[in-house]
Amino acid sequence: MPKPDWARIRTLFEQAVILDAEARPAFLAHACVDEPALRAEVDALLAADARANQEATELGGAAPDLMLALHRDHQNALAGQRLGPWRLLREIGRGGMGAVYLAQRDDGEYVQQAAIKLVRPGWDLGELLQRFRAERQILATLNHPNIARLLDGGVSADGKPYLVLEYVEGSEIGQYCDTEQLTIECRLQLFLTVCAAVSHAHHRLVVHRDLKPSNIMIDATGQVKLLDFGIAKLIESKTSITGTQTRVFTPEFAAPEQLRGEVVTTSVDVYALGLLLFHLLTGRKPYGITATTPAAYEHAILNLEPQRPSQAVLDRDPDAPTQIIDCAAARQLQPQQLSTALSGDLDAIILKALRKEPEQRYASASALADDVERYLQHEPVLARRGNLRYRMTRFLQRHALASALGMIAVLSLLVGAGVALWQAEQAAAEARKSRAALDFMTGLFTLADPVATQGERVTARELLDTGSHRIREQLLDQPDARAELLLAMGDAYRGLGLFDQALPVLAESAALTRDNDRARLSHAIVLHQLGQFDESLAELGALRATVQGGLRPDQDLMDQVDLRRAVTNVSMNRLDEAGAIFDQLLQGQRTRYGERDRRTEESVIRYASWLVLRDRADEAYVLTKAIVDHQRGQSPRDNEFFARALGAHAVVVSHTGPMTEAEALRREEYDLTLAVFGDQHSYTVSSRNNLATVLFSEQRYAEALALFQSVLISRQQQLGPEHPLIALINTNIATTLVSMDRSAEARPYAETALALREQLFGENHRDTAMSLRTLGNVEFDAGRLDQAEALFRRAIASLEAAMGPSTNMLSGSLNDLVRVQLAKRQPEPDCRSAQRAFDLNDDGNPNAPIRMQYQFALLGACRALNGDPAGMTVLRNAEHRLRNELGPDDYRTRKIGALLADFDDSVRAAPAHSN
Repeated sequence: MPKPDWARIRTLFEQAVILDAEARPAFLAHACVDEPALRAEVDALLAADARANQEATELGGAAPDLMLALHRDHQNALAGQRLGPWRLLREIGRGGMGAVYLAQRDDGEYVQQAAIKLVRPGWDLGELLQRFRAERQILATLNHPNIARLLDGGVSADGKPYLVLEYVEGSEIGQYCDTEQLTIECRLQLFLTVCAAVSHAHHRLVVHRDLKPSNIMIDATGQVKLLDFGIAKLIESKTSITGTQTRVFTPEFAAPEQLRGEVVTTSVDVYALGLLLFHLLTGRKPYGITATTPAAYEHAILNLEPQRPSQAVLDRDPDAPTQIIDCAAARQLQPQQLSTALSGDLDAIILKALRKEPEQRYASASALADDVERYLQHEPVLARRGNLRYRMTRFLQRHALASALGMIAVLSLLVGAGVALWQAEQAAAEARKSRAALDFMTGLFTLADPVATQGERVTARELLDTGSHRIREQLLDQPDARAELLLAMGDAYRGLGLFDQALPVLAESAALTRDNDRARLSHAIVLHQLGQFDESLAELGALRATVQGGLRPDQDLMDQVDLRRAVTNVSMNRLDEAGAIFDQLLQGQRTRYGERDRRTEESVIRYASWLVLRDRADEAYVLTKAIVDHQRGQSPRDNEFFARALGAHAVVVSHTGPMTEAEALRREEYDLTLAVFGDQHSYTVSSRNNLATVLFSEQRYAEALALFQSVLISRQQQLGPEHPLIALINTNIATTLVSMDRSAEARPYAETALALREQLFGENHRDTAMSLRTLGNVEFDAGRLDQAEALFRRAIASLEAAMGPSTNMLSGSLNDLVRVQLAKRQPEPDCRSAQRAFDLNDDGNPNAPIRMQYQFALLGACRALNGDPAGMTVLRNAEHRLRNELGPDDYRTRKIGALLADFDDSVRAAPAHSN
């Protein structure tokens, strides 16, 4: 069953919900044509939203509250009134059940402050009073230091029910934890206190029903206080004025059975504790950043599985790009360290508490607390179905010294007989596996014998296809041999660039044996190569937790996993997370292996791309040149690795210059991959694309276009129509056609690339911004200036959100915006966009490198249109130098030349703008 596209579902829901009910069917019929599943999801959200609105706006009971909310002065007027022996001082809170006032005892008996909750009108008063008297004694038995007590209650003279509660002055638990920057362990200790209070109430048959961070305070002494215990049950009415059961809970913090209107048990508080723990450890909600409306969130609670906390802390919110860093810092960690700390045991504990079925959760709040205690004591947690290795690891962590001494003693006694028996068993198993593998490989290679095939040539892919089929048929009783051979087959598919074929083979290999970590790593790599970045990152995170939890963690495998995690984060535009992983990885590898070890160089090659994206190409140049020089001197040489080293250095040189050097590197890389892998291999196709990119930069557009078009054909055959690389090559073709003044031909490529990148990456991604620019230039050349300007502004906003406001990648989009403003004769009075683009590119060189002349020209043109005579001089001088140094055919020369020709007469007649 295909995975729902929640981004599209959310977008369509938010567009439809603001329409009149009569207009929605036509809108959805058009938006969801031939997609009935999509339409059904949106319809379900709209129906849930309608139900929520109906329940929230029953006018009979809600009108008094509506008037109170609209007329806040009326609420303030209640200050000074008496309710029994209490005098209201001021309003201190408001929620779905009513308003809360700070009150003071006013009968002269003694001084005491309290919180008085004025319960919303709408309940049957007779029933409320009857229920209150029956329940008050039960609630009074909640004598626990961490539960705020219910002191009194009654009905005011004008018929408003009220409850008198212990007043707690302090901070909400989440706010307190973040302000104090509490560690994971300290937060867990606070959480255990909350669990103890909840368990106390449960033992007295009292369920809170509305546990949430705002109902859990930390007072001035650091003491936990739970508010409103039992209030939900007390004021829940089956016969309200409207005749419908009142929902006295907060939907965001409700258990699925509460939303379904089922019987409420202590299990709803267990679910709420799981939500609280998720919030305390991640600062997030468990259903990601897509459930942004109440109806959508209710749908998520009922139908979706919650995120793993370890993944949630790495999910970037486009509206809060620094959130993941701030969240980790509040826990005294880096984002990746926080994710690692949560993966494994804490993931399992929280997800068990959040299961949809009450019977599948922890049986009680104390059972949940016991599992958290086990985690803190390095004992196996019950939520995790640990195998023997897992339990042994936790035991050794608890008793490291005693375990070591005991192990030595035991081994001294058993070393003779035990080792001999183990070696014999292992030898027999290896012999069986080797014999099975040998028989299989002998039969497979027979397929390549011309005699057996009667002269027909068998390709490598045909051998792999046949081999994979035979493994499944012939080695059913040899799971270890089958796993090893399938791993080899999967890696061979991957080596041929056949990622779709590799994926199921590697998945099967990984599933056959418990600890087939190499197959899991290969599987994650293929997921990345297929553009399934979220899935790849999840697989890598789980694998890292497994390796790290082993008795003797494989450091080399851990390094490979971390390298792939960094690379995948770069592909997902999560540069901060990637940088943190790279820093830790390289520091360790340089210490363990040295700078010129192959493993360290592999990581540095990937790190160089990150440095370029961070505008640190000069640092990258030193690193990649050292690797290329070192590899040139190797004999024998690994040509595959050397080709990638050449490519990494070429990327850096393309940013530092000269382009002739970059072209030489790209041609050497392409010739090498062509010789090693052949014309249609994925590596060779990538090299061809890279060479075309350099040719484009050298204005050899016809040569570049031919190569790009051949790459598109190969990529479509290899990857299908919806891979990120398909978007990239469509953008490359469109950009080249625009530069050749063939914008009409460029449009379908530009539109395809933008649609695909919006689907894959969303709006705030550097690749999406590039496609916005490309389509904007198509619109500009077509004379559709308003559309072009809108696209350029979106590109700027996208880059700012993704890369920050100071990245020099912004200069191109800013230049585009200035060009369209100049064409519309609507320059900014202060030329701020032109000046900003200039400042981003200005490196302080007094000789003004040639790339700056384009900036000079646009800035001069803007000033000229604003009435500054010197602006035309700057524009003419820049055009002259561009023509002399880049030639008349360079796209920058042509753009500025057209601008100058258009301006020459009109600028002289333009009125001056006041500054």
